[in-house]
Amino acid sequence: MCSPSLATYARSEIISTAETSQSWDGWARGHVPLAADVDGALLVIDTKHGNAVHELSSEGLGRQLGPSLTAFFETYRNELLSGNYDFVQDVGLVERSQKPRK
Repeated sequence: MCSPSLATYARSEIISTAETSQSWDGWARGHVPLAADVDGALLVIDTKHGNAVHELSSEGLGRQLGPSLTAFFETYRNELLSGNYDFVQDVGLVERSQKPRK
């Protein structure tokens, strides 16, 4: 569990990113932010089109990552189970493995 000050900071960052993204050309009513990266690019759920998951940045709507939120999470789960990703303990994130494939 994160500290109250970290939770408050994270909440303010999420709100700030969501407010900024609404001025982008690719933003549309019905987009729900799912995640953001350090550069402010988002993963959004498009509730007007079957809950498809897309990349979204200030440059516009990017590629579709899943035709639905369920399909996106299923693909993500399968990728994690593939063994091609590592958990970075000190940082608390998952990244593509640097280990050579057999």
